Amino acid sequence: MVLNIGLPEAEAVQALRATAALRGVQLELIRGDRVLHEALAVGADSLHLAAVFNLSSATAIAYAEIARSLLERPIESTPAPAEASPSDN
Repeated sequence: MVLNIGLPEAEAVQALRATAALRGVQLELIRGDRVLHEALAVGADSLHLAAVFNLSSATAIAYAEIARSLLERPIESTPAPAEASPSDN
């Protein structure tokens, strides 16, 4: 397979990895972030993750569990209003 940049796939990946490393980014972290983003978007469906990203069932389930825990957590918690004490009046 040849990518649009005119290099064979292995060379293109190596070039991308080297360019990203110069900027302090690891492709594995970008991929992990993408998998987690997809897990959040599809409601933590491990079967979907395994099919789309060619993950093992254990890895897909791990990503789905992380996404599920993030989806169940409230984004912000509003503090309860403080009750007025009798001395405040």
